Amino acid sequence: MEVYIEPHWPKPHLIVMGHLPVAEALTTLGKGMGYAVTVMGLDVTPGRFPHADVVRDHIDFSQIRATPQTYIVVASHGNYDEDALIAALRTDAPYVALVASKIRAQAVVQYLRDSGLPEERL
Repeated sequence: MEVYIEPHWPKPHLIVMGHLPVAEALTTLGKGMGYAVTVMGLDVTPGRFPHADVVRDHIDFSQIRATPQTYIVVASHGNYDEDALIAALRTDAPYVALVASKIRAQAVVQYLRDSGLPEERL
């Protein structure tokens, strides 16, 4: 008797937070790489993200379970970076990134530090 085992790994999950062209490009790229893609943020409309599996016009992680294959990218270009990052960093996602200039990133990290987020999450 021969037994063949083929593992079926869960799809990695990309969560893009933002509504501008960088968010659109990340969504298209993520879908092309085989990720399940969720887009969320203020001013997000489904028509701008045809490749996304889920589109939400608000920031809410209550219906999303972060796994070791969950990757969150905040690409809101200063519109709601801090709120998006605070929400993302409160999940169990192992990877949270911010698309920003070096100066903007330093200001956001300082804001998060002043907000009381644990240093290891930063």
